[in-house]
Amino acid sequence: MIVIYGASWCSWCKKARELVERLELEHEYHDIEEGANVDALSKLLAESNKTAKTIPQIWWNGNYVGGYSELASTIENTMGVYGHGKI
Repeated sequence: MIVIYGASWCSWCKKARELVERLELEHEYHDIEEGANVDALSKLLAESNKTAKTIPQIWWNGNYVGGYSELASTIENTMGVYGHGKI
């Protein structure tokens, strides 16, 4: 499962969400403007020994991916496009 932390005003967050939805990948989206999600994101970053200065912040199967570009690269490298068109 892919877990995305982002915000409604963030274009890269929107692109990440659109990408996983277009490829029909199982995912959860958490808006960091909701207080509990900020705490959850902080905890995940601490557990991953990562710091975040931008959003989105993305995990796949519990492994830290990074932002949108890293998500797109990970999908390309692990899945290919499987007839879904370019990523």
